[in-house]
Amino acid sequence: ITVNGGNISDIFGGNDAAGTPNGEVEIHLKGGTIGRTFGGGNNASVKTNYIYLEGSTCTSIFGGSNASGTVTTSNIKTTSGTVDTIYGGNNTAGNTITSNITIDGGTIQTAVYGGGNLAETGTTNVTLNKSVIPNVYGGGANANVTSSTNIQLNGSSVGNLYGGSNA
Repeated sequence: ITVNGGNISDIFGGNDAAGTPNGEVEIHLKGGTIGRTFGGGNNASVKTNYIYLEGSTCTSIFGGSNASGTVTTSNIKTTSGTVDTIYGGNNTAGNTITSNITIDGGTIQTAVYGGGNLAETGTTNVTLNKSVIPNVYGGGANANVTSSTNIQLNGSSVGNLYGGSNA
């Protein structure tokens, strides 16, 4: 999926209610205004996904799925554009086994969560390269990480840094 412009409420890299895409999922956010972007499906699983914020304005980016499903590996990378909040994992249910987030530019207005919003994540990896971010959590917003959280800072400025989850 490549978005060069327009207004979109929700983007899903995977299926709606069932099934799993055969290959990897790639989402390029190059322009336009987007509410929520999910690397996974609405109620479905995805093996591996890649989300690239390259110029769009987004409310939320989730590496995982929305309401259910398992994402084996989620990958989010920002180079330009604006997003309020990034979650490496799922939104309300299901789980993400491994999340990888790399911030190489762009504007993060509120927070980066290595894990999900309300859904568990296994392992989270967050890399911050020369970025300015108000809040960074290795874990989820209101969700646990079941294995480990890893955060690497490379010349970044972070208001508050937490190795674990918000709740």
